[in-house]
Amino acid sequence: MAKNKKGSFLYQHCVKKITSVFPPTTATALTVFNTGVAPQQHALTGWFMYLKEIGIVSAVLPFISRAGKFKLDEGNITYNDIFDSKTFYEKLGVPSYQLLSKAYYNSAHSAALGKGAKTIPFSGLNDFLEKSTVQRKPGGENLFQPTGTNWML
Repeated sequence: MAKNKKGSFLYQHCVKKITSVFPPTTATALTVFNTGVAPQQHALTGWFMYLKEIGIVSAVLPFISRAGKFKLDEGNITYNDIFDSKTFYEKLGVPSYQLLSKAYYNSAHSAALGKGAKTIPFSGLNDFLEKSTVQRKPGGENLFQPTGTNWML
């Protein structure tokens, strides 16, 4: 786009510019996506992080020590000790849902990023599709709605 500027197809059809997050790690991106808070504010900047509160390097998403696989939440620290940002779900103040893989829906990280939402675990694509559907709101707006829930429209 920058090379061809206004004459290019992409430039003419650009609605908004998007940016990525740095550092581009899963822990950073998931946290930004679920909170809207930049990495320099939420401070989760990578898979492995030094936690000064307990003096060790940890794997943040599974919330274990890097060496020895010690589960940090079985010690003197909770996930809320290292993460205190509000999630979008908390800020919205309306019934919210998130679908997460059964493999990690119950992790400390998932619980922290899901505060304010009802978490619905799924196992595989078929289960995901069975537990989700798209509803149309009066006026034509699409809404995601987990099956078995009722919207107050």
